[in-house]
Amino acid sequence: MEQPMSASGRPKINLSDFQKDMIRYEFHLLLTERVCPTLDRMTTRLLVDFPDFPIKRQKEKICIVIGNATWHSQLTDASKIPLRSWNKNQIRQWLIDHSVPFIDQYSKSELLELSYAYAPEKEYIVDETAKQFDIEIIRLPVRHCILNPIEMCWTELKKSVRDQNTTFKLKDVEKLIWNWLNNCDSTFISNCIDHVQVYEENFKKADQFIEQIENELNDDDNIDNDSDLTEDEDEDQ
Repeated sequence: MEQPMSASGRPKINLSDFQKDMIRYEFHLLLTERVCPTLDRMTTRLLVDFPDFPIKRQKEKICIVIGNATWHSQLTDASKIPLRSWNKNQIRQWLIDHSVPFIDQYSKSELLELSYAYAPEKEYIVDETAKQFDIEIIRLPVRHCILNPIEMCWTELKKSVRDQNTTFKLKDVEKLIWNWLNNCDSTFISNCIDHVQVYEENFKKADQFIEQIENELNDDDNIDNDSDLTEDEDEDQ
Protein backbone atom coordinates (compact mmCIF):
# COMPACT_ATOMS: atom_id res chain seq x y z
CA MET A 1 0.00 0.00 0.00
CA GLU A 2 1.43 3.35 -1.07
CA GLN A 3 1.96 5.96 1.61
CA PRO A 4 -0.11 9.15 1.05
CA MET A 5 1.89 12.16 -0.08
CA SER A 6 1.66 15.75 1.11
CA ALA A 7 1.35 18.79 -1.16
CA SER A 8 5.14 19.16 -1.09
CA GLY A 9 5.61 15.65 -2.48
CA ARG A 10 6.94 14.22 0.79
CA PRO A 11 5.23 11.32 2.60
CA LYS A 12 2.63 12.52 5.08
CA ILE A 13 3.50 12.16 8.75
CA ASN A 14 0.55 11.13 10.89
CA LEU A 15 1.05 12.17 14.50
CA SER A 16 -0.88 10.76 17.43
CA ASP A 17 -2.72 13.11 19.80
CA PHE A 18 0.00 12.51 22.40
CA GLN A 19 2.74 13.46 19.92
CA LYS A 20 0.86 16.63 18.95
CA ASP A 21 0.45 17.57 22.61
CA MET A 22 4.17 17.04 23.21
CA ILE A 23 5.07 19.27 20.24
CA ARG A 24 2.75 21.99 21.57
CA TYR A 25 4.27 21.67 25.03
CA GLU A 26 7.87 21.83 23.77
CA PHE A 27 7.08 24.76 21.47
CA HIS A 28 5.46 26.86 24.19
CA LEU A 29 8.22 25.92 26.64
CA LEU A 30 10.84 27.08 24.12
CA LEU A 31 8.94 30.31 23.53
CA THR A 32 8.46 31.04 27.23
CA GLU A 33 11.90 30.10 28.54
CA ARG A 34 14.23 30.82 25.62
CA VAL A 35 12.92 32.88 22.70
CA CYS A 36 10.97 35.68 24.40
CA PRO A 37 13.42 36.23 27.29
CA THR A 38 16.34 36.33 24.83
CA LEU A 39 14.61 38.91 22.64
CA ASP A 40 13.72 40.94 25.73
CA ARG A 41 17.34 40.98 26.95
CA MET A 42 18.57 41.78 23.45
CA THR A 43 16.21 44.76 23.18
CA THR A 44 17.29 46.07 26.58
CA ARG A 45 20.95 45.78 25.62
CA LEU A 46 20.38 47.53 22.28
CA LEU A 47 18.61 50.44 23.96
CA VAL A 48 21.51 50.81 26.42
CA ASP A 49 24.21 50.69 23.75
CA PHE A 50 22.24 52.60 21.10
CA PRO A 51 19.87 55.18 22.68
CA ASP A 52 18.50 56.13 19.24
CA PHE A 53 17.61 52.57 18.31
CA PRO A 54 14.42 52.67 16.12
CA ILE A 55 12.34 50.62 18.56
CA LYS A 56 12.48 53.41 21.11
CA ARG A 57 12.34 56.36 18.72
CA GLN A 58 9.40 55.09 16.66
CA LYS A 59 7.67 53.20 19.48
CA GLU A 60 7.93 49.98 17.50
CA LYS A 61 8.10 46.48 18.92
CA ILE A 62 10.14 43.38 18.38
CA CYS A 63 7.94 40.91 16.51
CA ILE A 64 7.96 37.18 15.87
CA VAL A 65 6.64 35.96 12.52
CA ILE A 66 4.95 32.56 12.70
CA GLY A 67 2.99 30.33 10.36
CA ASN A 68 -0.26 28.46 10.93
CA ALA A 69 0.91 25.22 12.49
CA THR A 70 -1.57 23.85 15.02
CA TRP A 71 0.86 24.39 17.91
CA HIS A 72 1.19 28.05 16.91
CA SER A 73 -2.56 28.55 17.22
CA GLN A 74 -3.44 26.79 20.45
CA LEU A 75 -6.17 28.66 22.29
CA THR A 76 -5.99 29.66 25.93
CA ASP A 77 -8.27 27.76 28.29
CA ALA A 78 -10.41 30.87 28.73
CA SER A 79 -11.17 31.16 25.00
CA LYS A 80 -11.80 27.49 24.22
CA ILE A 81 -15.35 26.56 23.25
CA PRO A 82 -17.16 23.21 23.58
CA LEU A 83 -16.43 20.51 21.01
CA ARG A 84 -18.95 18.21 19.39
CA SER A 85 -17.24 15.32 21.15
CA TRP A 86 -18.24 16.78 24.54
CA ASN A 87 -21.21 15.30 26.36
CA LYS A 88 -24.18 17.39 27.51
CA ASN A 89 -22.91 17.76 31.08
CA GLN A 90 -19.58 19.15 29.88
CA ILE A 91 -21.34 21.68 27.64
CA ARG A 92 -23.71 22.66 30.45
CA GLN A 93 -20.75 23.24 32.76
CA TRP A 94 -19.07 25.44 30.14
CA LEU A 95 -22.24 27.53 29.84
CA ILE A 96 -22.45 27.86 33.63
CA ASP A 97 -18.78 28.89 33.87
CA HIS A 98 -19.40 31.58 31.24
CA SER A 99 -22.67 32.79 32.84
CA VAL A 100 -24.77 31.78 29.84
CA PRO A 101 -28.41 30.99 30.74
CA PHE A 102 -29.96 27.84 29.27
CA ILE A 103 -32.89 25.49 29.75
CA ASP A 104 -32.29 22.00 31.14
CA GLN A 105 -34.48 20.52 28.41
CA TYR A 106 -32.16 21.75 25.65
CA SER A 107 -30.73 19.05 23.41
CA LYS A 108 -26.99 18.69 22.87
CA SER A 109 -27.17 20.45 19.49
CA GLU A 110 -29.08 23.36 21.04
CA LEU A 111 -26.53 23.65 23.84
CA LEU A 112 -23.71 23.68 21.30
CA GLU A 113 -25.44 26.32 19.22
CA LEU A 114 -25.87 28.44 22.33
CA SER A 115 -22.20 28.08 23.29
CA TYR A 116 -21.14 29.15 19.78
CA ALA A 117 -23.36 32.22 20.03
CA TYR A 118 -21.60 33.23 23.27
CA ALA A 119 -18.12 32.14 22.20
CA PRO A 120 -15.42 34.41 23.67
CA GLU A 121 -12.91 36.17 21.46
CA LYS A 122 -10.05 33.90 20.45
CA GLU A 123 -6.89 34.25 22.51
CA TYR A 124 -3.75 32.30 21.66
CA ILE A 125 -1.20 31.06 24.17
CA VAL A 126 1.60 32.28 21.90
CA ASP A 127 0.21 35.82 21.88
CA GLU A 128 -0.34 35.91 25.63
CA THR A 129 3.21 34.71 26.26
CA ALA A 130 4.65 37.33 23.90
CA LYS A 131 2.66 40.12 25.57
CA GLN A 132 4.49 39.47 28.83
CA PHE A 133 7.71 40.55 27.10
CA ASP A 134 6.12 43.35 25.01
CA ILE A 135 6.65 41.30 21.84
CA GLU A 136 4.18 41.28 18.96
CA ILE A 137 3.14 38.11 17.11
CA ILE A 138 2.59 38.41 13.35
CA ARG A 139 0.79 35.52 11.69
CA LEU A 140 1.30 34.81 8.02
CA PRO A 141 -1.72 34.24 5.78
CA VAL A 142 -2.64 30.58 5.35
CA ARG A 143 -0.48 28.81 2.73
CA HIS A 144 1.74 31.87 2.25
CA CYS A 145 5.03 30.57 3.64
CA ILE A 146 6.74 32.41 0.78
CA LEU A 147 6.24 35.57 2.87
CA ASN A 148 8.38 34.18 5.69
CA PRO A 149 12.13 34.89 5.36
CA ILE A 150 12.95 31.93 7.60
CA GLU A 151 11.80 29.53 4.87
CA MET A 152 14.76 30.54 2.70
CA CYS A 153 17.06 30.01 5.67
CA TRP A 154 15.67 26.50 6.22
CA THR A 155 16.17 25.72 2.54
CA GLU A 156 19.80 26.81 2.55
CA LEU A 157 20.48 25.10 5.87
CA LYS A 158 19.06 21.77 4.72
CA LYS A 159 20.94 22.00 1.43
CA SER A 160 24.20 22.67 3.27
CA VAL A 161 23.69 19.75 5.64
CA ARG A 162 22.64 17.45 2.82
CA ASP A 163 25.74 18.29 0.75
CA GLN A 164 28.19 17.83 3.63
CA ASN A 165 26.60 14.98 5.55
CA THR A 166 28.79 11.92 4.98
CA THR A 167 28.53 10.06 8.29
CA PHE A 168 24.74 10.30 8.81
CA LYS A 169 25.30 10.53 12.56
CA LEU A 170 23.13 12.86 14.63
CA LYS A 171 26.10 14.50 16.39
CA ASP A 172 27.78 15.26 13.07
CA VAL A 173 24.56 16.68 11.66
CA GLU A 174 24.29 18.94 14.70
CA LYS A 175 27.83 20.20 14.08
CA LEU A 176 26.99 20.95 10.46
CA ILE A 177 23.93 22.91 11.56
CA TRP A 178 25.92 25.01 14.02
CA ASN A 179 28.63 25.63 11.43
CA TRP A 180 26.04 26.95 9.00
CA LEU A 181 24.39 29.14 11.66
CA ASN A 182 27.73 30.60 12.76
CA ASN A 183 28.55 31.50 9.15
CA CYS A 184 25.12 33.01 8.48
CA ASP A 185 25.89 36.73 8.17
CA SER A 186 23.72 39.84 8.03
CA THR A 187 24.07 40.07 4.24
CA PHE A 188 22.37 36.71 3.75
CA ILE A 189 19.57 37.62 6.17
CA SER A 190 19.04 40.97 4.43
CA ASN A 191 18.82 39.21 1.07
CA CYS A 192 16.16 36.85 2.45
CA ILE A 193 14.11 39.77 3.74
CA ASP A 194 14.50 41.68 0.46
CA HIS A 195 13.39 38.59 -1.45
CA VAL A 196 10.23 38.32 0.65
CA GLN A 197 9.47 42.03 0.26
CA VAL A 198 9.49 41.62 -3.53
CA TYR A 199 6.78 38.95 -3.26
CA GLU A 200 4.88 41.09 -0.77
CA GLU A 201 4.80 44.00 -3.21
CA ASN A 202 3.69 41.68 -6.02
CA PHE A 203 0.81 40.41 -3.87
CA LYS A 204 -0.21 43.99 -3.07
CA LYS A 205 -0.21 44.93 -6.76
CA ALA A 206 -2.27 41.83 -7.58
CA ASP A 207 -4.80 42.76 -4.87
CA GLN A 208 -5.07 46.31 -6.24
CA PHE A 209 -5.57 44.95 -9.76
CA ILE A 210 -8.35 42.60 -8.61
CA GLU A 211 -10.05 45.40 -6.66
CA GLN A 212 -9.93 47.64 -9.74
CA ILE A 213 -11.55 44.94 -11.89
CA GLU A 214 -14.24 44.36 -9.25
CA ASN A 215 -15.02 48.08 -9.11
CA GLU A 216 -15.29 48.26 -12.92
CA LEU A 217 -17.60 45.23 -12.99
CA ASN A 218 -19.77 46.75 -10.25
CA ASP A 219 -19.96 50.02 -12.19
CA ASP A 220 -21.05 48.11 -15.32
CA ASP A 221 -23.76 46.31 -13.32
CA ASN A 222 -25.04 49.63 -11.97
CA ILE A 223 -25.20 51.08 -15.50
CA ASP A 224 -27.13 48.03 -16.74
CA ASN A 225 -29.56 48.27 -13.83
CA ASP A 226 -30.13 51.98 -14.50
CA SER A 227 -30.77 51.22 -18.17
CA ASP A 228 -33.31 48.53 -17.28
CA LEU A 229 -35.13 50.92 -14.96
CA THR A 230 -35.26 53.60 -17.66
CA GLU A 231 -36.68 51.15 -20.21
CA ASP A 232 -39.34 49.99 -17.73
CA GLU A 233 -40.37 53.60 -17.06
CA ASP A 234 -40.64 54.31 -20.81
CA GLU A 235 -42.86 51.27 -21.30
CA ASP A 236 -45.14 52.35 -18.45
CA GLN A 237 -45.58 55.75 -20.06
